[in-house]
Amino acid sequence: FDYVHASLFFHHFEENKISQILQSLSGVVKKAIIINDLRRSLPAYLGIRMLTLLFSKSNMVKNDAPLSVKRGFVKSDIIKFTKGLSFNKVIIKRRWAFRWMIIIYL
Repeated sequence: FDYVHASLFFHHFEENKISQILQSLSGVVKKAIIINDLRRSLPAYLGIRMLTLLFSKSNMVKNDAPLSVKRGFVKSDIIKFTKGLSFNKVIIKRRWAFRWMIIIYL
């Protein structure tokens, strides 16, 4: 593959597993791995709690959405799970709606 895109995927895994997945992907990707995932922060957590309480009738959504934000990443997490892997360049940028855009060039 030239590119792999993972959207809202990695926050479901433990840090060591994320590094293993990235290492495996680097063996099949020619150009880059593009990741869109959650940015952990207090405003994101409080916002999703409020939104799900006001607008969702599903108990699963009311529980899962805030939990996903808690499992999101701060920048140091991303640096940690990409460190030590053989990538040419890693770009980490904040994006709207409390997201990270991570581009890993091989």
